[in-house]
Amino acid sequence: MRVLVTGANGFIGAQVCRILLERGHEVVGLVHHRRERLAKLRVRPEPGDVLDQEGLEALCAAHRIEGVCHLAAQSPAARGRQGQVNARGTLGVLRACGRAGARRLVFASSMSVYNFWMPRYLPVDEAHPLEPLQAYGREKWAAEVYCRLHSRELEVVILRLSGVYGPGKRQGAVYRFGRAALRGEPIAIPLDRAVDLLYVQDAAEALVAAVEGQTGAGTFNIGAGQPIALAELARRICQWQGVAVPITCGPAGNAFYLDIGQAQKRFGFSPRPLGAALDHFLPWIEREG
Repeated sequence: MRVLVTGANGFIGAQVCRILLERGHEVVGLVHHRRERLAKLRVRPEPGDVLDQEGLEALCAAHRIEGVCHLAAQSPAARGRQGQVNARGTLGVLRACGRAGARRLVFASSMSVYNFWMPRYLPVDEAHPLEPLQAYGREKWAAEVYCRLHSRELEVVILRLSGVYGPGKRQGAVYRFGRAALRGEPIAIPLDRAVDLLYVQDAAEALVAAVEGQTGAGTFNIGAGQPIALAELARRICQWQGVAVPITCGPAGNAFYLDIGQAQKRFGFSPRPLGAALDHFLPWIEREG
């Protein structure tokens, strides 16, 4: 299958490209600025912008794109083009791949479409009310609406990813705790929440399964499916590193975690245990962090 991956040079995108190539697909990677993560992959890097409708349509037609994994996004910390890229950019990709005759589009949405500070019930399933707290979540929600409006033209799969961590990402609790433990620095946790953490390889494998058609159309939560308290996470990281650093915790906060039952039933999604993920990520922090 000829697959277009938008945001191909991103933290998750590069992993998706690698798995697609390993499974024998032809991959075209849309890159906006940088492409260093694609340097060792047999990806056709195509400079472009999801806000360039004419360019997107020409690209999809020229490569006769059959499937699309849409990962291009602006993060919550970004400014300026965030709303345009996350919402209007998704609409542009949908239009371009539909007009080019693509069969399937997979959209990487986010747990941010839910109220992840105070969910109405746990675990949070796909029927949970959408109550995004930030502009990023609202834009992802709008993008999901665009996806559904185009579901008659092509098969659309929406994956709502929980907090993703792993090699290549120097952000988030797992990275911060691992780096602190490695340096012998104290770990301060202002609010000891229980959270849902998704290893990047598991996220990428779910996205590839959706591109390949294993999921069928629909919306699926993709996460660990169980919570881990931040204090426990810090303790396990210190234990793995074989160090003892002071861990101070504030009060316990509300928990948030996803119900991944639909993904498990539909296509056998099975995230790896935290320990197995730490076995890969913590050595990376030691080398690269």
